[in-house]
Amino acid sequence: MTSNDASGSAAHRSLIESTPPNNIQKALLPVAANAQLKTPSDIPSTSETTSESEELHCVRCHASFQESKNHPKACTFWHNEDAEYAADHVFHDDGTVTVKLQCCEVEYDEETSPPEFCVEAPHTTNCDDVVYGDEYNETGNMDVVQCAWKGCFRGDDEDEDNEDDEEDEDED
Repeated sequence: MTSNDASGSAAHRSLIESTPPNNIQKALLPVAANAQLKTPSDIPSTSETTSESEELHCVRCHASFQESKNHPKACTFWHNEDAEYAADHVFHDDGTVTVKLQCCEVEYDEETSPPEFCVEAPHTTNCDDVVYGDEYNETGNMDVVQCAWKGCFRGDDEDEDNEDDEEDEDED
């Protein structure tokens, strides 16, 4: 490995480590176009590019988590407080009634109980993976809110907001 290869690898590693997960593809595409990878084994593995103990922020439950400890039921939310009142009841010809909760759209027979949790999902850093509560349309679980409502610090969002503010000032 030449010193030029080593400095390129260090730069790539730095780019990967400093880029938020939801922007990683956008950041790597220009680099990959110029990369001289010989085989798939030249591509660093995930464990080489991210720290196993790196603290991430879940955009669903707002907890800190480590990807290595994430699991399918890491985020859990109870049904909305008034879920039994915010439900659609479907009356069937055979006399049974199906209940559909508006908070999670789960359906169950009126003779049984709904599942314990409204939301059971893995932690995520991708907002597109999350169904947020919508008070205006009365849909979704009202406890699942965006980071902006929760007051979470999101460095990458702040940078985008600052760029938008600068563009607005330039237009004045």
